[in-house]
Amino acid sequence: MRRIVNFGVVLFLISGHALRAASPEDVSFRARLVNSAHAYHMGESIEIEISYSSPIKKKYYGSFSYGGYPQYDSVVPHVTPSDGLVDMRELIRGEIVAGHVLYGGPTDVGSSPVIKRFDLSEWYRFQRSGRYSLTVTSREVWRKKSKEEGGGDEDLTLESSPVDLEILPADPVWVAGELSTIEQGLRTARDHGARQLLADRLARLDTPASVQVAVPLYLSSTENLDEWMFHRGVSESSQIHVIIPLLEAGLSDPAINTPVSLPELLADLQTRKELGVVPANPGDQDPAAQQKWTEEIQVRSNVRAKYLAQANARLVASIDRRSGPQRVAAIYQAWYEATQLNACRALSKPWRCESTENAPQPWVPVELARLQSAVLAVAKDLSPGRQQACVTRAWPTMPHEQLLPLIRRLAADRDTHAAVSFDAGVFSQWCEGWRQECDAAILQDVLKSNANVDEHVILLLPEAEHPEFDAMLEAKLKNPAMLDDSLQSQRTAVVILRA
Repeated sequence: MRRIVNFGVVLFLISGHALRAASPEDVSFRARLVNSAHAYHMGESIEIEISYSSPIKKKYYGSFSYGGYPQYDSVVPHVTPSDGLVDMRELIRGEIVAGHVLYGGPTDVGSSPVIKRFDLSEWYRFQRSGRYSLTVTSREVWRKKSKEEGGGDEDLTLESSPVDLEILPADPVWVAGELSTIEQGLRTARDHGARQLLADRLARLDTPASVQVAVPLYLSSTENLDEWMFHRGVSESSQIHVIIPLLEAGLSDPAINTPVSLPELLADLQTRKELGVVPANPGDQDPAAQQKWTEEIQVRSNVRAKYLAQANARLVASIDRRSGPQRVAAIYQAWYEATQLNACRALSKPWRCESTENAPQPWVPVELARLQSAVLAVAKDLSPGRQQACVTRAWPTMPHEQLLPLIRRLAADRDTHAAVSFDAGVFSQWCEGWRQECDAAILQDVLKSNANVDEHVILLLPEAEHPEFDAMLEAKLKNPAMLDDSLQSQRTAVVILRA
């Protein structure tokens, strides 16, 4: 018998599929379609309601914060047949969070049902009409073991009964009406939440006509919130053959204020068109499969670097035809992507750049130096965040004296009374290159602001005697009200550490 059990364990490890345990009899886990008609158009929202209940109190508990989103695998819908489906999780690989996420404490699963809803269209995109069957598995619930069982928690895998639904044949009239309603809503809606719902509806349509609406909205975004609102629908679309030419034209258009994400979005879509979706990581159980996956990722990295270089070259070629904010944005973006192509090991996702040393590198030092000079010339017109990015990314490669005016400006213009600590950032470079000047500025800020300076900045000071702080610190320490202000208490304590 033991051999049979061991063989089952090995088979599980090889297949990589989750074992589905039978749901306990005293836990009810149900799924239903919110739409009682059970029929949906392609591109329509499919709202699913799931509920948990048990007649026994304080036996079963759940964490219900994030289940129902494709980024988390604690609740997973399964649809059969799989033909005609696009699994949206394949487009967000690397963002999946395994296991239940405890947030705000566990919830007792009792006789009053715990009800949640999610949208099936977040998980799957139907591209073929027909009848489908849906089941939902959940790992959000666990059981409290008795003392006789040794205590602790037992994680459960619950499975709902099947639910039938129908996807209707493609209906051009419905699609046209939905698209018209969305366009009209986006022209009038000013609230971000309302616009986000409309952008989601637009993304679900995923037709050639819908992406021809979505891409210009993405390209014309003047705020980060709007840019990322439409970025998702464009990046996860199946209409790549329509989108790529539109994005290429946007990079070259001198009238467009280049979105920050545009070159990388274009490179990602071109890579997906050539190589398909990012392959799933097989895990460490199969070293041979893991090695093959690593090699595929390295090849993918080279291909992506090639397309990113092409996108940046297209952007650079458009700079001379631009003026005003569009020119400033293009210069910054071209310089930013050029530094990435030459020093991409500093990125948060280094797997994309591990093999770029062997890839074609069009960005010779002369070209990068030209872009560095250009971005410094327009730095005063950049946002503070982009100015700080200039200092941080240029520090390893540019002569530091060229960055000093920008560093001084950032230090002088910062909000010394910010309620939330910010990254010392530019002060680190200032104190590294010009110690005495930086120290004097920090000391002056502490005195002028009554020690209301970001603690990360104060900690850049070397420990030393500072009698000029005595009167200020004495007054603050004698003031009982300071104990009610945690931020002031913390900053005062840091000043004492340094003085």
